[in-house]
Amino acid sequence: NSAGSKGGAVYEGGVPEIRIVNCTIVCNSAGDTTGGVYVDSESTHYWQIVNTILWQNSDSTGQGLLGAQIHATLPSMSTDTSTGTGTGTGSNGSAVMHCCIQGLEGKDSAGNIGDDPLFVDPAGADGICGNADDNLHLQEDSPCVNAGFNTIYPYNGQTGTGTGGFAGTGADAGTGTWT
Repeated sequence: NSAGSKGGAVYEGGVPEIRIVNCTIVCNSAGDTTGGVYVDSESTHYWQIVNTILWQNSDSTGQGLLGAQIHATLPSMSTDTSTGTGTGTGSNGSAVMHCCIQGLEGKDSAGNIGDDPLFVDPAGADGICGNADDNLHLQEDSPCVNAGFNTIYPYNGQTGTGTGGFAGTGADAGTGTWT
């Protein structure tokens, strides 16, 4: 996916609430800023991005890897001032939690990590990321295995089986359980 301006995978700038749960958002691009998920926090009043992988998204801003993955902030969130990207929980409950985000340093207080998610074959047989032959399942030793936020499941109706559910002791980040 690509966008001419903002949010190559997801651009949200007009609904009062959005939830992105157990998604794998990989290899999207934007002509301006944030190839992954762009949430305009001025017009979207409540949002959650949980158990989601944001990896290998690109933009043309030169803001670095983190800013190419996600733009979603609130004044009370911990914000990377170089990219304007916030992680953690805002005062109204909006949150980026238990996500794997390329460019994030270490592990933050909301359980977000910046470690390579270790996909089985992210570029597929043709060596090109972002098309049908990519295998974005997690390897068994992925840091995203059992790294998710378990109590999110009542919000999205998942039972803990199948894709985006439990393969071991907890939820995995991303859409698929490890293979």
